[in-house]
Amino acid sequence: MVHQLPVLQGKSGTFRQINFVCRLTCCEKSVAKRGLMYYFKPRPCAAYANAHGRNFGEIPMKRLHSIILLFLVMISANIYAEQTPIKTLHHYTLKNGLELFVAENHIVPLATIEIVVRGGAIAHTRENAGLFHLYEHMMFKGNSKYKTSEAMQQAINRLGVSSYNGMTGAEHINYFFTVPSDRVEEGLEFWSYAIRTPLLNKREFEAEKKVVLSEINGNFADPSYIMGYAIAAATYPDAPWIMQAAGAPDVVENATIAQLKQIKDTYYIPNNSALFVSGDVDPEKVYKMVNKIYGTWKRGKDPWAQKTARFSRKPFEKPRLMVMPHPQISEAFAGVNVLFRGIDTDFDTDSVYGAALLHSITAQPHSVFSRAMVQGGFNIPEENYTGIDYAMRRRTGSWTNYATMLSPDGTLPQKAIDFAAKSVEALYASIPPETPEGDEIIERILRRTRLEELYDHETAASVIDLPHGWWIECQTDICYGFNERFAATTRADMKSFLDEYIKDQPPLIVVIINPEIYKQNKAAFDKAGFEEITAENAYYFNKVKAKAE
Repeated sequence: MVHQLPVLQGKSGTFRQINFVCRLTCCEKSVAKRGLMYYFKPRPCAAYANAHGRNFGEIPMKRLHSIILLFLVMISANIYAEQTPIKTLHHYTLKNGLELFVAENHIVPLATIEIVVRGGAIAHTRENAGLFHLYEHMMFKGNSKYKTSEAMQQAINRLGVSSYNGMTGAEHINYFFTVPSDRVEEGLEFWSYAIRTPLLNKREFEAEKKVVLSEINGNFADPSYIMGYAIAAATYPDAPWIMQAAGAPDVVENATIAQLKQIKDTYYIPNNSALFVSGDVDPEKVYKMVNKIYGTWKRGKDPWAQKTARFSRKPFEKPRLMVMPHPQISEAFAGVNVLFRGIDTDFDTDSVYGAALLHSITAQPHSVFSRAMVQGGFNIPEENYTGIDYAMRRRTGSWTNYATMLSPDGTLPQKAIDFAAKSVEALYASIPPETPEGDEIIERILRRTRLEELYDHETAASVIDLPHGWWIECQTDICYGFNERFAATTRADMKSFLDEYIKDQPPLIVVIINPEIYKQNKAAFDKAGFEEITAENAYYFNKVKAKAE
């Protein structure tokens, strides 16, 4: 199974090669329907009420009787529907708290079924870091209907599934496959047995621990993993496991079935889960199937009812400097990442809009930000070699100013430090002036957003992605109302975001460089105060083990 890697990617060309190992926040959309990584980038939903001149709050009297009857039917089914502004997207909530999202598109006779649970690295402690990943594996090792992994595989084959997977990420665990549209009910039933009644067989459990240990230990030799763990440890010194779904080998090695049962009872409950069904389906038929199959799933205690303290948005008193010698980086280039703690939606959603608009402005061709960086003396070859990565999450949001620099030498350490300072200045300068030209910049963003949402509604997969990301990382009600508020975002909102999250916040500056070039210039990095990232100092569990010995 796939678990989320601490890697990301850049825009194009060589920069893509460099930045896929240097961004802290992970997840880029995968062609395999979220089978690899999912990078949540706030994308506004369609404001259909405004776009089509409709007021969804007004109900013609001649429809009132039929609506009352429909309401009574829905009560009897222990389910209710929430109006969404997207015609092909339907949102229901069962009485037990399970949410259902259905995106309808009849072009191809296929349907994707995905069940998502809130959890993963966000729920890690030192004692259970890595067990959500192990539990994900055990989901495929038999349940009350399909007693073995072989029986599950045979059932999947009979459903006509060509590929399936599960993933443990920073803030969720998901399981999915695509079936012929006439097998949707059987597919829903398959995941119901898997998620509700896993056997957690002792023999399978011990065997799977070895599989997971082999998987994660093999990955731990990857420089991208090393760097990801180092960044997480630096940014979250009190909880270095909070960004890393793979967890710690010693936790997996010493895991017990009782621990997995605790994860199941605490997190694998309907009111902490959501079903996403997209493709050639009838929404009303789907929610009737879901209510029949999942309606008896017992509601549990909300695992997030008691909010934990917010992680510090200022983990360093001064900029922290780190350098990662990476063998996949060309000698001709180096990557520089300036990371700030970003928006944690468990604690702040008001800042989302200003951050999203500012991010969109900096991403425009020939933006003030990119031009300032290219012209800043940092040896950045062209504008698409610099930009912003913005990841909004419930507890581990981040904002990163990045660049790829040519011909790294002994001046690179100071260039990285100077880039950090000047990139913040360029963010403030990116807020459009209160002039007709500045107004046009903002209006251009809004026009592009309206066009993008039309494109996003072309396929069921792109429609279902909208609530999918928001459900995991924030709240779906923000998704439905995003466009309207995004259109009303002001320059003051952008400045407020910068003042709150970027200004006077010492960043983590990470340089990624070819090992040979690093050796040649190591003295310059040491003099500037850069700490070299190694496997020995990156993995928190190595430090715990050494301390114990």
